[in-house]
Amino acid sequence: RRVLFRSACSACHSHDYIVTQPPLNRAQWTANVEKMKARFGAPLSTNEIPALVAYLEANYSSPPR
Repeated sequence: RRVLFRSACSACHSHDYIVTQPPLNRAQWTANVEKMKARFGAPLSTNEIPALVAYLEANYSSPPR
């Protein structure tokens, strides 16, 4: 999943940019990733979105309350 993260997100964003964003929940990450794919051409397939969202949620989400 980390490789997918690096190839899909780091193609356009620096790691620092990604990790300084506000923490998002699963629905927000999903919407964000889908937007990046549809509007900005993020290099990932539709089938890869769930794995990328799971990685982002596990590593860059706020802890549950």
